[in-house]
Amino acid sequence: MASPVTRRRFLVAGATVAGCSVGTLLLLRAFHGHPEKPSALPPKPVDWRTLPPSALSETELDTLMAAVRALVEVKDTDHYAVAFQWRAMNLPGERGVYGAFVNAVDARARMFGGGGFVSVERATQQRIIEQLVFLSRGEQAALFYSQVVLLIFAKYLATDFWIDQGYEAWPGSPRGLISHLSPAPGDDWSVTPNHAVR
Repeated sequence: MASPVTRRRFLVAGATVAGCSVGTLLLLRAFHGHPEKPSALPPKPVDWRTLPPSALSETELDTLMAAVRALVEVKDTDHYAVAFQWRAMNLPGERGVYGAFVNAVDARARMFGGGGFVSVERATQQRIIEQLVFLSRGEQAALFYSQVVLLIFAKYLATDFWIDQGYEAWPGSPRGLISHLSPAPGDDWSVTPNHAVR
């Protein structure tokens, strides 16, 4: 028959359990350091729509220029890069959209077996943009269309479209003025007897 629990035995057992708990806690702290307090809320994911204006990286610009060449046939993309970089550094919301576009096309290119959007063929690039922009719905697809694709088309119509139509330069280009002031082959721009310039 078990002996009854006396007050003295109860206090001894309680002190033993408390001592073991404190000892275990001290050992754990000695081996693992002080445990960090758990945060009340998990870290908030970065919202790409609210990123502040900042410069695009070289990799991001390379991907955006690959998108330019996929949508319009141009040789020189420097003026497109300047437009994207200026907007990313000066207009709220643009930087995040460009970064999200680059991440999206790179991820889709890897699904097609490429190392990134820049590394896949032009036909695959066009298919990726079609899937992400023209065949998708939602806010992201709408922003990709309005802030990436339309910018490329608008820049093309203001610049390279004129070259494709046979002009030497587009309106506002200093090359047009330089070409206009340069004499044509075999032309003589010397001063005539009445001191007028041809």
